[in-house]
Amino acid sequence: MNPVKIILTGGCGQMGKQLIKTFSEEQDIVLTGVIDKKNAGIDAGTVAGIPETGIKITDELEAILKNPEEEIVVDFTCHEAACKHIETALSRGFSVVSGTTGFSDRELDDFNREAKAKSIPLFIAPNFAIGAVLMMKFAATASRYFSSAEIIELHHNRKKDAPSGTSMLTAREMLCNFSPAPPPVEEKELLPSARGSDMNGIRIHSVRLPGFVAHQEVLLGGTGEVLTLRHDTIGRESFMPGVILAVKKVKSLQPGLTFGLDKLLEI
Repeated sequence: MNPVKIILTGGCGQMGKQLIKTFSEEQDIVLTGVIDKKNAGIDAGTVAGIPETGIKITDELEAILKNPEEEIVVDFTCHEAACKHIETALSRGFSVVSGTTGFSDRELDDFNREAKAKSIPLFIAPNFAIGAVLMMKFAATASRYFSSAEIIELHHNRKKDAPSGTSMLTAREMLCNFSPAPPPVEEKELLPSARGSDMNGIRIHSVRLPGFVAHQEVLLGGTGEVLTLRHDTIGRESFMPGVILAVKKVKSLQPGLTFGLDKLLEI
């Protein structure tokens, strides 16, 4: 099997550095380019804290896109940058794997339409940790048996979007089986948003503090009982098996958008 060739955007971020290290350790993955606004001209290995790779960081994606039959664009950036990267890659015929969050439903629809028009597989997942995917599936199953639920998501203080993509996807999955009961009393918030955001009857609370990586609790309340489902990401290396799975499978997917790591797992 020919190695998977990767062009990575967001190489100087925390996830990007971990991905550079991980890709350099995989025998059947070859990193061919790294994009970031910072450290242009610096070796990618130096940024990631590993021996030099021979790949210089550049700040222009389009300039290094070469062969869409061989290369995949892997994007872990911010929302605004990711939109540009995905549009650029699709316009040039490249498949994309993205872990960036914050896309609106309209943006996802536009990506899907463009990818289908170009007959290109596009894969986006808000979370690449396999344990987080399982937690979402468990929450969706449990929601059939409860009528009250809330989600608490906790992330590092450099995360810009709130609520997290994982928490919103969790709520959407739960709402397929879940009919939230109205609160038994008329609630009064003494401070705005004290009860969190409301997604069709599921409250989502966002915490942003230094020290956290990515964590989520789903609380389901019933008569005399509470079920708590929690997933903790201790380090970003936990995302790597999911990313590797996605980059190896993306070209075998149907043209258009595939959303969520669960689509690639047998669960």
